[in-house]
Amino acid sequence: LPLQILWLNMVTDVLPALALALEPSAPDVMLRKPREPDAALLSPNLMWLIAWQGLLLALATLGAFYIGLQRHEGTEHAVTMAFVTLGLVQALHAFNTRSQHRSALTRQLFTNPWLWAAVAVCIVLQLAAVYVPYMRFVLGTVLLDAYEWAVVVVFAFAPIALVELTKWATVGAARHKTSGPRTV
Repeated sequence: LPLQILWLNMVTDVLPALALALEPSAPDVMLRKPREPDAALLSPNLMWLIAWQGLLLALATLGAFYIGLQRHEGTEHAVTMAFVTLGLVQALHAFNTRSQHRSALTRQLFTNPWLWAAVAVCIVLQLAAVYVPYMRFVLGTVLLDAYEWAVVVVFAFAPIALVELTKWATVGAARHKTSGPRTV
């Protein structure tokens, strides 16, 4: 719904983006070679990363919507499930976007308290959009049962897990490739 889209743009885009602007630099940032002055701001690798992770978030949202459609006649529950899933998956995905290569599940996970606060506020606001009667009326949401919340949570966390697995596999492959053959 239009107000839901506006809500998502205001809540789940703005707060995590502001928090990510306060992200501490990577520990090895000064060891990297400088970027070429004429290099594109968005490299082909970064554009591919944005595309496949965007598709992943879209599929998670559509998965929740599909399950909502299967459970109820009408679209109210499916739309609410998709709305909440998209809000949560966007907020949680902020942890993945902190680094293209480093896992979010490192000691650096807790180095940005602003990100944790932003994600917490997003989660509370998404819950309010479903549980506060006035907000539920304005945003056109309905109450979800425990099964529907479980679906929302699984689909909200699935992209994080898949991106983390991809980072782990990519870093592992790069280490294996650079280590070369071992001699005895």
